[in-house]
Amino acid sequence: MPALPEPRSPAAALPDEVLIGTARPDRSGRVTERGLLGALRWPAGHRIDIYPQRGMLVIASAPAGQHAVGSRGELPLPASARQLCAIRPGQSLLLAHDLLVIHSASSVARLLADLHAQVIGAVVSADPARVAFARQMLAHLGVTLADLQAEPGPGLPTLAEYLPQVVAAAGPGTRRTYGTYWQRMAAVWGDRRLDAVAASDIEAMQRQAAATARSRRNSRSGRHAGELVIAAARAIYNRAIADGLIDPAASPAHRVVKPRRLPSTRRALTPEELEEINLAARTSGNDVILDALLLRLHTETACRRGGALGLRLADLDTGRGLVRLTEKGATLRWQPITLDLAAHLDDHARARGAVLPTDLLLRYRNGRPITSRRYDHLWKRIGEQLPWVAAQGISTHWLRHTTLTWVERHYGYGIARAYAGHTDSTGPATTTYIKADLQAVATALAAMTGQPHPLSGHGLHQSTDGRMAVRGPTFPATRPREVARR
Repeated sequence: MPALPEPRSPAAALPDEVLIGTARPDRSGRVTERGLLGALRWPAGHRIDIYPQRGMLVIASAPAGQHAVGSRGELPLPASARQLCAIRPGQSLLLAHDLLVIHSASSVARLLADLHAQVIGAVVSADPARVAFARQMLAHLGVTLADLQAEPGPGLPTLAEYLPQVVAAAGPGTRRTYGTYWQRMAAVWGDRRLDAVAASDIEAMQRQAAATARSRRNSRSGRHAGELVIAAARAIYNRAIADGLIDPAASPAHRVVKPRRLPSTRRALTPEELEEINLAARTSGNDVILDALLLRLHTETACRRGGALGLRLADLDTGRGLVRLTEKGATLRWQPITLDLAAHLDDHARARGAVLPTDLLLRYRNGRPITSRRYDHLWKRIGEQLPWVAAQGISTHWLRHTTLTWVERHYGYGIARAYAGHTDSTGPATTTYIKADLQAVATALAAMTGQPHPLSGHGLHQSTDGRMAVRGPTFPATRPREVARR
């Protein structure tokens, strides 16, 4: 092993010559402290060697070093060195000296031991050099001797005391998803401080939730309920970490492993299956016009339930054949639909009382906007007529699989990705170069439905192999337009 450059002792250096910084390593062990690297004149690519020394990491400049400063000024700390020095992701580190020396939390504690003994009056001989260096570190951290002698401040809040802050900071979707589990946690652990909840407590609640979960058409022995318990606990502790109440490494929720998600059983429906579903919806129920519109809307757009339920009059462009969808993650996009569907949606909304641009589009016969219960009743009724629908747990999301599978098979992954509204999410690097525009999506829609669209690229819609595209999923027959009540 090459010899390390001889560092000056902290006591031999003037106070303004010893530079100190703090940083937190990420999960890959990278640490960034650009101020110190700039002072050391270590640019990106600068070769370095890293050596564990008595619980500290000593980093020295070396022309033939085994490591290098990253392109963004990050220092790569090897896993073996991190383990030897008890350095964990997210834990504060102290970076100091004219050689770069990285101190873990335990190393800092040892360095401060003599100073603490001196402060509380213990009869311990302190090394003046170590005391001087410890004082400088305390000054950098904004801690004075008076702070060390002061009475400790208030402790961590209990779960019941802190939970209202978590709920207030959460969005409506998060509250709806985790609310039940947060209430259960408050009832069981409400009087415990945040650091008094153990990982085993969360895992026990996860097992209990999985065992007592209500059986539904798409349930998998409570697996999803158990996963939500862990996610709800992590939401609480993520907020506590962001508020500076606990260290990331101290979160019990993040030490519980989420169960592996099983592959989805959803698939694309065959044209015959889709036709049977459409026929069952059109020949039963108390509002066949509404049900036919729902099935056609989801088959044409591949939208989710939330996107359809949030549609307003202002989101419908009948002239250009577009609807504006707002879906999960507050993503917003214009989605092409056939002019026939656009006209029927407009007639439906106005005949059932929608007047203002902000009025919701899909409505019951009594004029009230529909809710997710309409979907539940629709698929329950279809399942009673078609036993295979109930047996496989087919739902609205299967229509999304059906449409997107057809688009991907005939027009490629890039257009299918845009059709699904996934352009706002990060995907493989290739997706940077294969983005599809609105005209490409409209062209796929026109080929799938057999109806021309104002935004499609050409009059005859062909598939990627140059042949005339085959017809897509079978759509519900167009219902007669509703006549507005006088």
